[in-house]
Amino acid sequence: MSKTTLFKNFTTFVNLIYGFTENIKKDLKSDLVTPQQNEILLCLNANHEISVSEVSGILDLNLPNTSRELKKLTELELIKKKPDPKDKRKSIIMLSDKGRMMMAELFSVVEKDFDNTFAKLSEDEALELEKAFQLIEDKLINKM
Repeated sequence: MSKTTLFKNFTTFVNLIYGFTENIKKDLKSDLVTPQQNEILLCLNANHEISVSEVSGILDLNLPNTSRELKKLTELELIKKKPDPKDKRKSIIMLSDKGRMMMAELFSVVEKDFDNTFAKLSEDEALELEKAFQLIEDKLINKM
C-alpha cells in the first residue's frame, strides 16, 4: 500500500471516529454542568491527573477561562486539586469521587449504546475488532 493510500485511509478513519465521538458525547452530557465544563470533565476522565495548563492546552482554552471553569467544578465538588509535587506553584486537577461517579453513570449509557451497536458481531468479529483497536493503539496512538 502506498503512503498516499495509507494517508487517505487514515483520514477517512479519523473522520469516522470524529463522527462516532460526537455521537457518544451527546450521551455524555449532564444537566449539572455547562458544555465547556463537561469537556473539562471528559478531559479529566481520560487523563486522570493533569495540570491546569495541560487542561487548557488539550481543550484549547485560555488559562483565565480554564481557571474560572475549574473553580466552578470545584464548587460543585466534581473535581479536586492538589499541589504539583514537582512545582508547588502549580496544581494538579483530578475528578473527585462525586465526579468519577457522575462520569461512570454517563459512560454506562454509552456502554449500553455500544453493546447495542456491536451486538450483531460474532465472537470472532469482536475479537478481530479488539485486535484492530490494540494495533491502532500500539502502532499509532502510543507513538504520538
